[in-house]
Amino acid sequence: MRAEIFSAWPRWSLAAVVAVALAACTEVKVNDSDIHNISYGELQRMLQETGQKTLLIDARPAKQYEAGHIPGAINRFLTDVVKKDAELKEADRLIVYAGGWQDNLGPAVTKRLMAMGYDDVYLFRGGLLLWEGRNGNPGANPGELPGAGAGENDAQDAAELREYDAK
Repeated sequence: MRAEIFSAWPRWSLAAVVAVALAACTEVKVNDSDIHNISYGELQRMLQETGQKTLLIDARPAKQYEAGHIPGAINRFLTDVVKKDAELKEADRLIVYAGGWQDNLGPAVTKRLMAMGYDDVYLFRGGLLLWEGRNGNPGANPGELPGAGAGENDAQDAAELREYDAK
């Protein structure tokens, strides 16, 4: 019996390697072109819509989040984004942002969420920089969405997104 177990060992090893390799292949590959960037006006509309639970995610490190963030946002740094996050699973829609146009944390977290299988994921590419430009102090009125009404600056937002995408 003992000889049979040891003679089967190489087959078990091969099976384990194949299983791990197949599991690694199941993660979806996501490119920058797969990311759906949204404007400030779109962000405002999505946050004000009823009937869908929208979760706003600040992708910056905790210290930066604590220093100021968009009201209602939760903090999930890249290494904190995990499949078993109950708060993420409960949301119908996820909107990710980071520091601003040049901050790569927002796209990284967005792609990670998409690769994990989350379907309704958006990136507010202008991030906190654009939010502060439109609203001033980001933490001044927690729970409120101050500033221009949805749609008031859509043309400007679209131009900013096009300019960024052209770079």
